Amino acid sequence: ALGFADVIRSLSGDGRGAVAAIVKFLGDRAYKRGNKERSRDLNHVIALVYDTADAWNNRAYLCRETGKFADALSAYRRALEKEPTSPQLHNDTGVILHYHLPNEVNLAEAKRLYERAIELADKVQADSTASATQRAQASQAKSDALANLQAMR
Repeated sequence: ALGFADVIRSLSGDGRGAVAAIVKFLGDRAYKRGNKERSRDLNHVIALVYDTADAWNNRAYLCRETGKFADALSAYRRALEKEPTSPQLHNDTGVILHYHLPNEVNLAEAKRLYERAIELADKVQADSTASATQRAQASQAKSDALANLQAMR
């Protein structure tokens, strides 16, 4: 049986975009109205349809906010596949492992993710072509990762 995301993906051009826009609108509206669970579920469809780092990051955030930590981890991992040089995604994935799914293996991975976030943030800072927004985001990710590493000690 086809799922909703499969149906949307099977549509062509304008039809696909229109239906996806409606689902996104409904997800945004649910979030603004405080229904994070509904927004989370609608954002899962959006992530499946668009398959971008941003879409998966939104899904991960909403899973984290609604206590679905294994789903959040899965979504962050998918976002990292799409954007493997994101300091923020490395830090946020580490947060799930460190604070929400702690065990010996996950804590070791969280530490590696935080260290990688710092390394990637430093690369953004050293990149003369990086925008002010990219630099600010990298700076925030580095600050967060350093604080999270400190909390591990």
